[in-house]
Amino acid sequence: LDLGPDERYFLVRLVALTAHHDIGQHGLTPDQAKTVVERLARHGRVFISAEGDLDDDLKPFLLPTPADQILNVMAFADMLISDGQAMTAEAAVLGTPSVRCNTFVGRISYLEELEHRYGLTVGLRPDQFDRMLTLMDEWLTRPNLKIGICGEHGGDPRSIEFCHQVGMDYVSCSPFRVPIARLAAAHAALADEK
Repeated sequence: LDLGPDERYFLVRLVALTAHHDIGQHGLTPDQAKTVVERLARHGRVFISAEGDLDDDLKPFLLPTPADQILNVMAFADMLISDGQAMTAEAAVLGTPSVRCNTFVGRISYLEELEHRYGLTVGLRPDQFDRMLTLMDEWLTRPNLKIGICGEHGGDPRSIEFCHQVGMDYVSCSPFRVPIARLAAAHAALADEK
């Protein structure tokens, strides 16, 4: 991505919503996408991952990374703004703050659980776009935004070492993995002292 060591970057995911189950649904409009990009660009680099065609003024922001590297890009991003489901959920469990804006909000159980039970993502409808911009501004200026991961990765010693190295604030895992996670976190902290 040709980024400096402390350079912030943001990922915007725009999906086509052309599948059979997407009929009648919509996400961000082209004007809303432009507003999001302009707002984020004030705080760092912006990359767009898109399924469909982009307006010419958004093409310079296209992500130059192969699709098989998207999770790496997402894991280190400061924020994901998306109008799709899958990458929103993936960002949430990777510990990347994420906002999803589409007409599916409130209707997909696993995303509702990630939002309302675990607080890992936020879903807003396109008619709540101003609220989304306000939330983005809050997150962009919050110095103590906590970033971490949850799920099975949160209990994997290699993942915990990685999280420690990149400065994540926490890991979360199932109760039976907590002893392994605590030991791995201690090892990672001790390795820093050497």
